[in-house]
Amino acid sequence: MKKFMLLVVALMLAACGGGGGSSVTDVNSGTPTGVVSVKFVDGAAAKTTALQTYENVRVVITNPNLRLNGQPFRVVADHPSGGAPFSFALPLANGYVFEALTYNTNADGFKVPADYAISTGVSITRPDNNSVSLALNPTAAVMSAPGVVTQGAKFSVMANLSTMGGRSVTPLQNFWYLPTPQRAPYVTFANSTSAFKYGSAHGVTAPIIIGETTAVKLYYQGVFTVKPNLLMGTETAKSWAFYAPSVTFGNLSTSVMAPSNVNIPLPQ
Repeated sequence: MKKFMLLVVALMLAACGGGGGSSVTDVNSGTPTGVVSVKFVDGAAAKTTALQTYENVRVVITNPNLRLNGQPFRVVADHPSGGAPFSFALPLANGYVFEALTYNTNADGFKVPADYAISTGVSITRPDNNSVSLALNPTAAVMSAPGVVTQGAKFSVMANLSTMGGRSVTPLQNFWYLPTPQRAPYVTFANSTSAFKYGSAHGVTAPIIIGETTAVKLYYQGVFTVKPNLLMGTETAKSWAFYAPSVTFGNLSTSVMAPSNVNIPLPQ
């Protein structure tokens, strides 16, 4: 049974490929294995920020100390929400990294990250009864821009992915796309994948609205993708879209856009 389960893992690796990096031990179908179950718990950030509901959960397992079929060891598996528990037969070894990413698919066909967890330095030491707990925290990105901008003037929009709400890790890349900012009340953003230009910060020119004599609100929203090691099969970065802030939750970043005939300087 152990050899059969490892063979399934090997077939998955052959289909999904692996990332870069070095390895020290080659494993094969004859390598002793141990069965490990994966459990999910609420992380520290989840205690103050509600976990999102999700349709699917993806588990990615890597080990920089192992190599299979000439490739760095990597297992990727998706399960629907409420499906059978995750269980894997893995070579007995130290140094495993377990990652979990819950996600939904929106009406435009993008996979939208919900919650994320990672556990490093995991050891599989016995044939049975190995387990790992993954503490899920909501995925988040904090956007920042000047509070006041002038029509026709340039300003920058930036994102913070480092340690929001107690999170020290993130599934998101620090390269993201910014749809054209929208003036209120037009807050529906068109996210065309063909127009994606990823970067760590984006310069924006505030639109000019002819004849406007009062200040209006300008809405902006970042669109993020996940890190390459979380992709599966033929997925690309453009298969994923995390929106910050999210229109779905009515949470939008805003800047007050001054009328074109009034010069309000950008904050220092």
